[in-house]
Amino acid sequence: MFENRKRFLIPSENHYVELKTKMTLNRNHRNLKIVRLYIISIVCIICYFLMENYNVINVLVEKSVKFFHMETTTRFSTLIFAGLLQYGLLTVGICIFLMLSFILVREKIKRD
Repeated sequence: MFENRKRFLIPSENHYVELKTKMTLNRNHRNLKIVRLYIISIVCIICYFLMENYNVINVLVEKSVKFFHMETTTRFSTLIFAGLLQYGLLTVGICIFLMLSFILVREKIKRD
């Protein structure tokens, strides 16, 4: 019923097919963006767990202390920066995942 109404608004049948194709391409482009954001979210969460479990930060700080002869305050600031990076990755990963899921569920409820 709704498609018939669109056909009356568009003068030619060929133009109607072009419009429908454009709408399908927009939907595919949107779905691709959603998948990319989910992948970014998963990569952020995986990076957090890798940083947490393999203790990479402390090893790098110890190597840099030996190489650059760092002071205690520089070592502390390096650890603070590493902690902010680590928990920033976790926060970004979880927030992207939750927001996308919320938006998709809300759209699904509106459609039904």
